[in-house]
Amino acid sequence: MSFIDFNTDDAQEMQTAPDGKEQLLTIVTSKQGVSKNSGKPYIQLMLTCEEISFFKDFSHFINLPFEGDEEKTRNAKLLQLKRFKDCAGISGGFEVPDENGNGFDQLAGMKFWAVLREEDKEEYGMQNSIKKLISPGK
Repeated sequence: MSFIDFNTDDAQEMQTAPDGKEQLLTIVTSKQGVSKNSGKPYIQLMLTCEEISFFKDFSHFINLPFEGDEEKTRNAKLLQLKRFKDCAGISGGFEVPDENGNGFDQLAGMKFWAVLREEDKEEYGMQNSIKKLISPGK
């Protein structure tokens, strides 16, 4: 039996950003999907912080309006999308992805500021999430 022989002595633990700190985030990948549980659409962003070496990338979900949403729920989803578009400097809409949610590549590489939350999750260990999006000039 053979083993993969790599020197792992210099492997570094992945890092998270401190809780409550403003960070410049970069979108690594993005896709549109539909929840298996609710059947409702969302955008999934994979985010990184280039200022931190070995940063532990994390996902951020933006729920999209759905035909059956109540008015208050629909408004909350539109407001979440508006805040993201404002902080990322996006005007207008997005390209339409294919049936698998691919084709959202125009978001990759975009940068925006956010205040991050740092949490110790039992399943994943230390992890970041977005506490607040920061619009330019605010």
